[in-house]
Amino acid sequence: MRKPYFYHYYKSTATIPDGLLDIPIEVLIAAAFVIGNIAIVILKKSSKG
Repeated sequence: MRKPYFYHYYKSTATIPDGLLDIPIEVLIAAAFVIGNIAIVILKKSSKG
């Protein structure tokens, strides 16, 4: 899998942990989706409250 062009930029600046950019984008999308659903559930519960 080809690394994005900004991968080397982040490597050179070292502003992001090395392991983070090794995560596939699909995993990040799935994680964001799950976190979003959890946030919606929490907001619904708190609004009923």
